[in-house]
Amino acid sequence: MNAVLQIGNEALTPEEVMPLLAKYQVWPHLLQGIVIDQAIASINCTLSEKENAVQSFYQQSHLESEGDRQVWLQQQGMTSEQLESWVAQKIRLEKFKQIVWAAEIEAYFEQRKPQLDHVVYSLIRVNNEALAQDIYNRLKNNPDAFSNLAQYYPEAQGIYTTGLTGPVELGQVYPEIARIFSDSVVGQFFPVTPLGEWFVIVRLEDVLPAELTDQMRRRLLNELFEKWVKDRVQNILSHSKPDGEKTIIS
Repeated sequence: MNAVLQIGNEALTPEEVMPLLAKYQVWPHLLQGIVIDQAIASINCTLSEKENAVQSFYQQSHLESEGDRQVWLQQQGMTSEQLESWVAQKIRLEKFKQIVWAAEIEAYFEQRKPQLDHVVYSLIRVNNEALAQDIYNRLKNNPDAFSNLAQYYPEAQGIYTTGLTGPVELGQVYPEIARIFSDSVVGQFFPVTPLGEWFVIVRLEDVLPAELTDQMRRRLLNELFEKWVKDRVQNILSHSKPDGEKTIIS
């Protein structure tokens, strides 16, 4: 028997391992690792870069003494050489991201900016459309009553106000509300809007434009990389053979 994996007294053949990879959803993660390894194979990591990164990792993990480091490595089932290899892979991966996508960040930021801008807003949700419309009419005449509706409707059930919400990225807001905010001015009330089983009234309080900071650059760089990896893995899976034939990764 040509076993490829030994677990206790059980030896698993390639024919037995492949269905298990699919059953436990390991196959996509394995493919992701292989895709990344292939992508960064030609990227160099110098000895000094690796040594500095290992020392930085130990410091950030509060592993100051050699004894602490050995205990941690044992707990992780790693050797110091394996840790160095893992750190080197991270360095090479960051270099790969910069090489492939750094020049695209400004254009990608402009594309993503409508979802990255932050908004602050007030929201009231009501489970009765007629009541929602009545509230909206009152608010047009008395905007300051937004957070004090209970005094006007002490007998009403189902009135909920969140007060101020945010700052929150526009991309994180309900799509129905985000569409309203995409072309509006601060302080504007909006007509009653259906939202699932609710009817909502919103007022835009503030807009905080996104900026292309170093942190934002890192985030967008990771977005582009993760999308690339996901597309690669999906392409491979779509061409994989369910009958056990070889899957070619190229």
